[in-house]
Amino acid sequence: MLQFASSDISAQSETAKAEIMSRRNHLHDEMRWRAIGMLQAGARQSAVARELNVHRSVIHRLWNHYQRDQIASRRRGSGRTQRLTIATCCNVPDVGGH
Repeated sequence: MLQFASSDISAQSETAKAEIMSRRNHLHDEMRWRAIGMLQAGARQSAVARELNVHRSVIHRLWNHYQRDQIASRRRGSGRTQRLTIATCCNVPDVGGH
């Protein structure tokens, strides 16, 4: 009976871990530098991912990015650019005063 209770608890904690992991959009700079330090010290990517509770692909992409650019922080402003549409053009006030 005790064995079933412990397996239920571990199943719940795995579910909670998965929910937390799915809500996180990115690693904060502190966590990124911690991961880089662990990797530089010789830790395996899977062990670092387990320690930081993220998917292995996150650590893989971070490590590749760091090796290419020697930077672990996220690039600000990268991503989708805004398109200028007629609707947004019409909402811009006229600065000429005519």
